[in-house]
Amino acid sequence: MDSQADRHDEGDQAWLRERAEAALGRIDAATPARYRSTIDVPAPISQWASLGFKADGLAIVGRMGRGKTHLAWQAAKLWATACLNESLINGMPTLVAHRATELFDALRPDSPQNPYAVLKAAKAAGLLILDDVAAARPSEWTQERLYELVDERYVQELPLLITADVPPNALAEFVGPRVASRLTEMCTVHVVDGPDFRRAGAR
Repeated sequence: MDSQADRHDEGDQAWLRERAEAALGRIDAATPARYRSTIDVPAPISQWASLGFKADGLAIVGRMGRGKTHLAWQAAKLWATACLNESLINGMPTLVAHRATELFDALRPDSPQNPYAVLKAAKAAGLLILDDVAAARPSEWTQERLYELVDERYVQELPLLITADVPPNALAEFVGPRVASRLTEMCTVHVVDGPDFRRAGAR
């Protein structure tokens, strides 16, 4: 007969599995419909995601229409799965994702959202995705907000996943030299090449 301790352990494991499934479900629900389909993920991105809670930064860069955002969302799902496989005891993976332009709108003082709450959630997320970081028109204000966010994740050693349609050596022009310096240190860079998927789909 199973002892009471064994039944207790089984109950704990079942509860952790339920929490894990719920965590993955939340990330699936947060993924935009266009990016839910499974695609081939290059080995360097898979290797980054496999680090789970130990992952650092990942920058997916390349020209427009190369599938960077789709790769970012697929990487996020692989990252979350790796976190859960690594150890359920370490906690449940959480994800916050923003397009850079949308994030800056949300952080403005006149935003209908609470800028403090938006920034706090982005700083503390298990994984933060910043999509299209070079799309926002650079200004002293945007670069200061971005620095506050990136520096917090740099200091706390929390993973950050960015996409950009400019080469790494051009990022400083958009994000500022302080942010670019931190991204250079903390991010594995993966360059996406190939055809423009949007143009191909329009033919």
